[in-house]
Parts: sequence; C-alpha cells; structure tokens
Amino acid sequence: MAKEKDGWARFRERENERVEEERSRLQEEMRKIDPKVKLGETTTTDQVLIELLTKCEVMMEQITNLYGMWIQGLERTPPTVQRKHLEDLILKIQAAPKPTANLRFRVNEFHTKYNTYKDKWDRLLKDVEAGKVVVKRKSVSGS
Repeated sequence: MAKEKDGWARFRERENERVEEERSRLQEEMRKIDPKVKLGETTTTDQVLIELLTKCEVMMEQITNLYGMWIQGLERTPPTVQRKHLEDLILKIQAAPKPTANLRFRVNEFHTKYNTYKDKWDRLLKDVEAGKVVVKRKSVSGS
C-alpha cells in the first residue's frame, strides 16, 4: 500500500509551487519592463531596474550633449526622438514593482533628477523660440 504524503510534505509542495509562480510572475513583469533583458535564475527585479536606471542616466547626459550640439549648429534638430525614448523608459520604470525601500528611493531620486533635466531642456527650447538663444546654422557649401 502506498504511503500517503503527510501534512508537511503537502505544505512544502504547495510552498514550492507558490515560489515558482511568484518567480515566473516577476520574470514576466521584468520582460514587460525591458524585453531585451537576459533573465537567469538569480536575476531579480532590483538588478533589472538598477540596470535601466543606469542606462537612463547615460541617456540623459547624451541628450544634454545633443542639445548643446544643436545650439552650436552641429545637429540640425533638437533630440526629440531620443527624449521620447527616454520618457518611455521612465514610464516603464515608474510602473515596475519596487520591492525594497532602497530601490524606491533610487527611482524617486532619479525621477527628480529627470524632472530637473526636463525643465532645463524645455527652458532651452522656449528660449530658442523666443529668440533669447540663437541657434547657429552651419551653411552647406554646394559643389
């Protein structure tokens, strides 16, 4: 006669199933945040969000440099496409679950920094439209 599982064995099985469901749910959420992320067994939401925050900080510096290049006449248009891509990433970060207080603090700090840069970029565009800042235009010499 087969020995039936005792209560603790059933409890451990249910607990393992719950852990696996939680892991798969978190991996799905991480894939929604960044579809290109490489997920392993030990990858956590924290690691994915920290990676995205780092990527966004680099993008903010690049966009600031592109605005400077636009003012100098090296770029023809302001970096609106890059800025839109950055805003999309920020919306994904804001919607992502933040399980630890440390991560919530880092996301809030980043969002504050982004708002400061955004105000700076908007002010620059407004000044260019008002004529306070002159955008240099490089003339294209024709053959």
